[in-house]
Amino acid sequence: MSYTGKPPPLLYYQGPFTGKLIPQLGREVKQKMPEASHLRWKVFSVLMEMCQNLYLYSEEFSIGTEVEAPTGLVQIQEDAWGYQLTTINQLNALAIRALKQRLSRINQMSAEELRQYKNECRKTALEENLPGGSIGLAQVVLLSDSPIEIDYVPADRDQAYLILSSYIKKENANRLYGKSHFRSKTG
Repeated sequence: MSYTGKPPPLLYYQGPFTGKLIPQLGREVKQKMPEASHLRWKVFSVLMEMCQNLYLYSEEFSIGTEVEAPTGLVQIQEDAWGYQLTTINQLNALAIRALKQRLSRINQMSAEELRQYKNECRKTALEENLPGGSIGLAQVVLLSDSPIEIDYVPADRDQAYLILSSYIKKENANRLYGKSHFRSKTG
C-alpha cells in the first residue's frame, strides 16, 4: 500500500509512446489479469483505444531518445468495484475545447447511436482519406459502459495537459456492449 491508502496501480507508464510500446502495455495487463474473461478483454480493449488516442494526438514529443515519439502517461487503478483507466498527454488548448464538446455529445449517446456514429466516422475517414476515423472515444464509451471523463491542466498559454478517464465496472463485465445506466432513447 502507498501512503494514500490505495494499492499500487495495475499498470503505470510515463514516457514516450511508440508503436511497439502499446502492445507491450496490453501484454502486461493480460499478465496481471490472468483469468480470461470479459472484464480482462474490456480493460485490455479500452487500454488499447486510449493509448492509440494518446499516441496519435499528443503534442509533446520525446527528443534525444532513439526514436522521437509522443509522450504521455497511462495508468490503470483497480478498486473494489472496477478499473479506472487514465491517460494524460499534452494537447493544444483549442483542441481540448473541441474535444470536450465532442465528448459531451458522445457521452449522451445510446449504444445504438454510438454504433451509428462510429459507422459515420469510418465513412468520413475513408472519403476524406483520414487516419483512424475518430471512432476510438465512441468505442471506449461502448466498451466501458460509462462516460469518458475529461479534464485538463494548463501547461502554458497555448498548451494544456489533457486528462481522459474511463471506468469499467466489474459488475458490467459480462455485458459485451451496453449503456445500462445511460439515458436510453427507447426507455
